[in-house]
Amino acid sequence: PVDHFWEGAQLNLIDFTVDKNGRLLPKLIVLEPDYLIDASAIAECFHDYCVTPMHYFRNKFETPENRSYLLLGNLANFFLDELIFAQQPDEVSFDETFLKSFRQSPFEYTSCRDIAADEDFRDFMRKARTQFENIKRVITEDFPRRGINLHQCTLEPSFFSERYGFQGRLDLLHINKKAYEIVELKSGKLPYPAYDTGKIALNHEVQTGVYRLMTESVFDVPSRRVEAAILYSSGSIPGTNLRFAAGFQQLEKEIINVRNLIIANEHAIINGNNQTVAQLFQALYDTTGTAQKSATFYTQRIEQFKSVLQQCTPMELSYFYRYIRFVSRELYLQKTGDVEYESPAGVASLWNSDFTERAEALDVLYGLSIESIDDSGNDMKIVFRRNHAGNDVVNFREGEICIVYPRQDEQDTVLNRQILKGALAAISREFVEVRFRNKQRNRTFFNENPLWAIEHDALDTSYNSMYKSLFDFLNAEKQQRDLLLGLRAPQAPAIPENKLPYPESIIRKAMAAEDYFLIIGPPGTGKTSIFARRLIEEFYAKENGNMLVLAYTNRAVDELCEAINAAFGCKDENSCNYIRVGSELSCAEAYRDRLLQNISEKASNRESLRTTIRKTRIVVSTLASINGKPELFSLKKFDVAIIDEASQILEPQIIGLLPRFDKFIMIGDHHQLPAIVLQKKQVAAIHEPELTGAGITSCAHSLFERLLRNCVGNNWTHAYTQLTIQGRMHEQIAAFPSTHFYPQALLSAKEWQAQPWRSSFPETGNVFLQHVSKSRIAFFSTEQLPPQSTSSKTNTPEAEIVAEVIRSVATVYAHDRRNFDPRNIGIIAP
Repeated sequence: PVDHFWEGAQLNLIDFTVDKNGRLLPKLIVLEPDYLIDASAIAECFHDYCVTPMHYFRNKFETPENRSYLLLGNLANFFLDELIFAQQPDEVSFDETFLKSFRQSPFEYTSCRDIAADEDFRDFMRKARTQFENIKRVITEDFPRRGINLHQCTLEPSFFSERYGFQGRLDLLHINKKAYEIVELKSGKLPYPAYDTGKIALNHEVQTGVYRLMTESVFDVPSRRVEAAILYSSGSIPGTNLRFAAGFQQLEKEIINVRNLIIANEHAIINGNNQTVAQLFQALYDTTGTAQKSATFYTQRIEQFKSVLQQCTPMELSYFYRYIRFVSRELYLQKTGDVEYESPAGVASLWNSDFTERAEALDVLYGLSIESIDDSGNDMKIVFRRNHAGNDVVNFREGEICIVYPRQDEQDTVLNRQILKGALAAISREFVEVRFRNKQRNRTFFNENPLWAIEHDALDTSYNSMYKSLFDFLNAEKQQRDLLLGLRAPQAPAIPENKLPYPESIIRKAMAAEDYFLIIGPPGTGKTSIFARRLIEEFYAKENGNMLVLAYTNRAVDELCEAINAAFGCKDENSCNYIRVGSELSCAEAYRDRLLQNISEKASNRESLRTTIRKTRIVVSTLASINGKPELFSLKKFDVAIIDEASQILEPQIIGLLPRFDKFIMIGDHHQLPAIVLQKKQVAAIHEPELTGAGITSCAHSLFERLLRNCVGNNWTHAYTQLTIQGRMHEQIAAFPSTHFYPQALLSAKEWQAQPWRSSFPETGNVFLQHVSKSRIAFFSTEQLPPQSTSSKTNTPEAEIVAEVIRSVATVYAHDRRNFDPRNIGIIAP
């Protein structure tokens, strides 16, 4: 669709020839190839009843339910992994494997509604047993006949293909003497008609087509060396499960065409206006006219979708459309980066920037060698030795997701090597440990590659959650939508004014609020240690309701867990009476026993787990983790949400979640910790008059900041407060933020905060010693100093100033005979 291209668009011209006039005649044109689209997402645009890129657009907003067929699909993949990894696949039993699956994912089995009844669960087990036996038969009989050696199979390898603009993770890849065989497992019904034992569903055929293109580009092999098959695990006729898809150039053209149309739509959204988004929704509705008449289920789904938007007011639609544009631009920048950024940005920087540039930005671990591989548990752990002296300082943290790939020299990149996706479990000066979900029986890949690199990974998940959150908001009750949009004032509580001392006066005010309450917490005012803790205590003591305690970062969730433990005491029967949602690597060790996964594994059966979840009144989580567990809300109704770090949370990240609660309390400080966005302020600004008139002025602001601005502007004093007593800073240090950022002065909590600074250090011409000995606060401007590094991650002149200040502190302390402890020095860098 060349008419959808635009001036300045990046194009990949595939297999072109040059005519006599010097014009390039490509077989394929790939639009904006840096914007990688998942193979599975493209495949879902192809259905027999309707082929359209609008399926991709629709799927942004729909939240898949936790249904048994999805659970069966995950279980079938688990069966495949276990059978491939087993030393003797023919000896693996269904009962043991199913039980192992249940122990690893008990929550998923417990929260799936359509297998809640025992009879339905037994029926599910019967289907699972059939699939297990079918997969086992394929592995033990069909694979050997096809020459597929289990020792040469890799489970769930990932690939980036900038050539075609795709990314994907295969279920299984077999490599033997430059011949490549792809196997993709499908657990659903056999394609219609079921008696056609060679039939492959269109969307599955497309998925194999994308995988074929990716494999060809990554390994630089001709198409004849790549075979792709679908393994239909529901088929019970021996010899018919494994169905190989032939490669068709016409289908490849259609695949690239649909991909280009998706990219054109995304480009239109981020460069257009609200009307552009409205037109795309109309294009989605119009697909029912081209769909096969027999596809009534599809027509009904689109009509349901349409009815949600039709019941919205013009302002609500404007809000919905504007934030779709915002999220789409954020996702675009996360994928492709911004050419105006100094340092590499976006996933595409993995191939668009020089390796040395990323290394200077501290974003690569390289020169790694494998020290050990441990696959004795549920996952695989690889410990890498750090061999490169110039790679000692890096910007990686434990718990981060990462990409691991072989890198012997500068020729090896993420575009021409198989990559594995994992999570950083531990990092030290000598070693790095990475955990991978899938164990690998095939050790050839690891043995043949002595050196490895680790780079940052990024997922689309958080952006996809925002699209779904916006659509969920439109499904909320009208009064809730009005409240969150600022069209309805939060209800004032009908309680008498109680003259209570600080901080109990604020706790009572927050408890009395009907709809929501906002707490501005300047530095050192005890947002978590005092106020979050006291609110949790009060709500727990007041009634039998359930509370969801949220924060933006895992570090803050650790602090909330600490506050809960402190609130209830270790010896009390309510000690640790909470469940934490999240992953083990992102959770401090002290609180891992309260992780939902670990609590679930201790449950003897589904009913005992339901009972535990039902009786546990406090659930703690990051926003991202709770968005990944929507099934929890089918098991539990939450009455109140307490949200820490609320000033870091963008509107579309939480707007769809808040209507689930009767009331919410937000604690934050947008002066300290504002929300972070990739796009520039002027681009994120909102100009639609129906929105700006309601105080919705920037997509880059948090919901906390907007609601607070609304409360202050409308004098809704019953719905917000500022904390005023801080115990962290000396009053001379606190004077600056108190004067410049907060409407109410910050008062000191302790005597030491008012003590004058006294030093007998003599007058000196050394500016550092003079400042350190005479005052508690000093500013040093460095704007006239030229930075000695091209990287935005380092600034040598500023580092030298910091070192000189510390030396001066040590000198003054020694002169005054004070105890100098380096562990008491904090250095904060952006």
